[in-house]
Amino acid sequence: MGRADQEVVRSTSSSQDRHPRVDREADDYQMFYALMRDGHRFVVRSQYDRIVETEFGTEKLRDVLARASATADREVPLSKRKPNKDPVAEKINPSRESRIAELSVAAMTIEVKKPITKKLRHVGPPTLTINVVRVWESDPPEGEVGIEWYLLTNEPISTPEQQLAIVDHYRARWTIEEYIKAIKSGCNFEKRQLQDYEGLVNLLAVFAPIAYRMLLIRSHSRRAPDAPGTDVISQDHIDVLRARGRLKLSKNPTAREVYLAIAALGGHLKHNGDPGWSTLAYGLEKLETLTDGWLAAKLQLRSDQ
Repeated sequence: MGRADQEVVRSTSSSQDRHPRVDREADDYQMFYALMRDGHRFVVRSQYDRIVETEFGTEKLRDVLARASATADREVPLSKRKPNKDPVAEKINPSRESRIAELSVAAMTIEVKKPITKKLRHVGPPTLTINVVRVWESDPPEGEVGIEWYLLTNEPISTPEQQLAIVDHYRARWTIEEYIKAIKSGCNFEKRQLQDYEGLVNLLAVFAPIAYRMLLIRSHSRRAPDAPGTDVISQDHIDVLRARGRLKLSKNPTAREVYLAIAALGGHLKHNGDPGWSTLAYGLEKLETLTDGWLAAKLQLRSDQ
């Protein structure tokens, strides 16, 4: 496994990091109770300013966390976000320019009070003990909305290192979501006309490594664009791209060059921004087919000699 492979694996499927990292839609008391009851680990971004029990009585979660002093700092790159025509979506995820955000981190253990609803009347105890990590940008650029996350978790928060680990767990969610997009859009998993569970699972087993390869190629081209192209594909693949590809490669092509050359095989135009998953998948499929023929020809030449 190469260096680039190891980076993506750390973001997606580490054997020591198998617990849900989910966004605001998962802020649900019943789910927290079920996860804790069954011994699962989790990191969930808070959506609701929940009622919590404190030594002063009942308070709102955000008011309580506002009293916690910062214990750690972390610089995080933020990607550009285009304006959303939906005013509700724009309010939740406002548009922004790309920047490096200086984030502060604080943590506290709280007692979340069960909401008074008919649905939850017989579900779980009246309160749940949950750790919360607050992440915020105290000095955002003028005109930009500062980052602020409240991460609910049952992971330990005793040290700054543990708190920062929770932040990194949550940030890994974006890589996981891109991996799912590679399966759904790149491999067209949802459009397959299979009718039974076994067939879908078998197909997913085929698509999973293909989606991983696409994610590796794209992620490495962004994270380390000047790294050697051989970090993500073999020398034989590069030879095929040089001989049959649409883009001219340099003597020692970079990861970025390889990424765009594969996408060009799928019909991508270099000046149209980064390719989508479907285009990259089509290009990778063509590259693998061409490389199979390339290797077969090389074997034939050896046998003739």
